[in-house]
Amino acid sequence: MIEMEDWIYSELDAFTNRINQKKYDVAFIGEKTNLDDRSIWAKEYLHLQSEKVNKVTFDIDASELKVGDNSYNIRSYENINIFSGQVLIDATTLSIPELIYLFLIAKIKKQSFDLLYLEPSEYSASNEVDGDFVTKNFSLSEDGKGIIPLPLFNYPINNRKIAVALGFEGHRFGALLQSDEYNESSIASLFGVPPFYLGWERYSFDKNEKHLNEILKYRADSIKVAGANDPYLNYQVLKKIYKSEAARIQVEAINLAAFGTKPVAVALAWFAVNNDNVGVLYDFPNKKEKRSEGHGKVHLWSFTA
Repeated sequence: MIEMEDWIYSELDAFTNRINQKKYDVAFIGEKTNLDDRSIWAKEYLHLQSEKVNKVTFDIDASELKVGDNSYNIRSYENINIFSGQVLIDATTLSIPELIYLFLIAKIKKQSFDLLYLEPSEYSASNEVDGDFVTKNFSLSEDGKGIIPLPLFNYPINNRKIAVALGFEGHRFGALLQSDEYNESSIASLFGVPPFYLGWERYSFDKNEKHLNEILKYRADSIKVAGANDPYLNYQVLKKIYKSEAARIQVEAINLAAFGTKPVAVALAWFAVNNDNVGVLYDFPNKKEKRSEGHGKVHLWSFTA
């Protein structure tokens, strides 16, 4: 079982003033470290803080996790030895497949670790005029492989509940609803309120309003609310959905899909490795360069296993 032990939530300047040189023995970062201001900062921070920094990517076609120069078949995760000493993982640059497998390996190896995330000050967007209203048109990523169950977290749908974390990219949620495999009546949406910044919840609602109206036809309680930057509270929401599904079909079962903020994706990864019979769906989007601007607040979550 992985547990959250501590959480530092800070303005960036105050956080960097506490930096201790080479605090960690090994750190893990995503492959694309020059996408935006945040990823550039994360790369610099990890190299300052850690003796060794490994890039991590997941190849869905080969079911392989690449860590530095080495590749591992994720189906043999019990035999993967990549941790030593004090460990730092960067959630800013890593996507949910990499995060979930790092969590899984940490759990089996009983490895404690710190998890870093830097919020943006803005997401890149253009203005879109609709009559008297001006909305934001976000273009954060391009379509990837489509929605695919992750190895080791691949379970039949069978009308089980699907918890979907929503963000500014409504087309990703729309793609799931258009699939014949998924039923609107089985979907619960995780809506990020409060958001990173007051008013951002409107953007998320604008991009997902059509799809939310579809699922609300089936159940009035299908929208669940928890902070967009709070893995702990989102974990508690997932626990309630998981238990309610157990009462409905006599088994604790749920599928998870992360289209929202990274802190919510952290909650999904954390929940999936801690509970049985949890499926994870991911659409492997291609993140665009300059997808965000500036630096917001920084999170450092400490987990024990």
